[in-house]
Amino acid sequence: RLASGAKSDPVGGGGDGQASALLEGEAKNQTWPWISSGYHYGPPGPEATEHGDIFAAHAVAALLKMLNDSSLVSLHAQVALALMKIFKSLDEGCMPFLPQIMAAFIQVAKTSEASERVVLLRHLAELVKITGARIANYLHSIFEVVGTIWKEANNGRVGDDIRRNTTLAMLSLLEEISCCRPDALKAYLGGVLPSILGFLQQTQAEQRSVVLQVLRSLVVFGPSLGDFLHLVIPALVSRCEQEGSALVVRVGAVRALGQLSTQLQFPHLLSRVVHPLLRLLDAPNSTSELRQAAIDTLSQLRRAFGEEFSIFEP
Repeated sequence: RLASGAKSDPVGGGGDGQASALLEGEAKNQTWPWISSGYHYGPPGPEATEHGDIFAAHAVAALLKMLNDSSLVSLHAQVALALMKIFKSLDEGCMPFLPQIMAAFIQVAKTSEASERVVLLRHLAELVKITGARIANYLHSIFEVVGTIWKEANNGRVGDDIRRNTTLAMLSLLEEISCCRPDALKAYLGGVLPSILGFLQQTQAEQRSVVLQVLRSLVVFGPSLGDFLHLVIPALVSRCEQEGSALVVRVGAVRALGQLSTQLQFPHLLSRVVHPLLRLLDAPNSTSELRQAAIDTLSQLRRAFGEEFSIFEP
C-alpha cells in the first residue's frame, strides 16, 4: 500500500518522474536482508511485529539508498519529503525506521546546500514532534548539526533570506525539543541563546517575522531558560521600551515577560521589569494596546510574585 503510493507520488503534487522510476527500480531489484527476514531492521521486536509493514519497508529502504547517493543530490529534497510522508502515515509503526532515517537526515544536513538545510531542519522538527521523548538518543547528533548550520548561517556568507529562513526553522526545531525534552534543551541553549537574543535588536521590517518567532520561542522554552534569565529579561525589556519599533513587536515583548513569569521565578530581576512597564503606562505616546499589555503583564507579575511584588504597589 505505502510503497505503491510512494512510487506514484513520491513528493506530492504529481511527483517527479526520475525519482519515481528510481524508487520503483530499487524496490523491485534490491534485496534487503532485514526485509527478506520478515521484519524492518535488525532482530524483530514488539514494534516490528505489531506494526510491520513490508511495503513501507521496501519504500523506505529504496528512498534511503537514494538519499545516501551523492549522484542523486538534486533529488534529495524530494526524497526526504517522501520519507516524511511515509513516516507520518505509519504513526506508531514508524519507530523501527527511526535509526536509519535519523542517520540519513543528519548526514545529508551536514553536506547539503544552505537552502536544502532549511528544509531538513523542518523535517527534523516534524520527526521530533512525531517521536516525542523517544528522540532522546538522537539529540546529541541533532544539536551538533544545528550548531554547525547555525554557525554557517551567521558567518555572513549566506543571503539574508536563507539566514532568516534557517533561523525560523531552527527555532521551530528547538521548540519541539523543548516540548518533549526540556532538560536536554537547557544544556544546549547556552551556546545559541546570545545569538537568538541578538535578533531582538533587529528593527528592519524584513526581520520582523524572526523577531516575533523569537518572542514566541522564548515563551515555549520557558523552564529551560532558568539559568539564562539575566540575559533574557533585559533583552525583552529593552525591546518593550524601544520607541519607533513596530507595535506588534513591543506588545509581544511585554506579553512574553508576563507569560514567562507564570513559568519561572525571578524576584531578583523584578524591579527591572516593573519600572519599565510603569513607564510605558505613563508615556504619552503609548497606544491603548501597549498600555493594556503592560497592565495585563503587571497583573501576572503580581499573581506570580505575591508579597515580593507588593513593594511596587504604592
